[in-house]
Amino acid sequence: MLSLILSAIMQLSARAEELNTKQAPQLQPVSAADILEIVKGHDSGPVLVNIWATWCQPCCEEMPDLLRLRSEFMDRGFKLVLVSADFARESQTAENFLGSLGVNFESYIKNQQDEEFINQIDPNWSGALPFSILFGAEANVIQTWDGKLTYEEVSKLLTDLE
Repeated sequence: MLSLILSAIMQLSARAEELNTKQAPQLQPVSAADILEIVKGHDSGPVLVNIWATWCQPCCEEMPDLLRLRSEFMDRGFKLVLVSADFARESQTAENFLGSLGVNFESYIKNQQDEEFINQIDPNWSGALPFSILFGAEANVIQTWDGKLTYEEVSKLLTDLE
């Protein structure tokens, strides 16, 4: 089973590197404090911060649902913040992956040690990926998720917040 997962991850990474990257976003380096400032600076609606990595199969699987949420809810003030947990040397792979999905908005890559980043984002976070936090309009935490999100569960929650 593990070998199948590793094989799939390698295929995804290879596929992302093969794709044309002309539209891929350049990932901006951020710390946990930077992410929290981005959230505080968005006062028009909820913000979903998603921390992911290209080597994480569930992260890659949930990305289309996250992008669908962004597309369907952004006109209601919703913001999606993508933060890659890949190593800096893998930023091109992460950029290529996002570009292959049509991501054309500002996205980020963490530039902080794991433990410090985890503790500053959410001290209750185990460090497992993917990890997501939904913040309300006043930057208050509404919900956190360890593991893969689905469009349906987040869509319902966003609709209930309206």
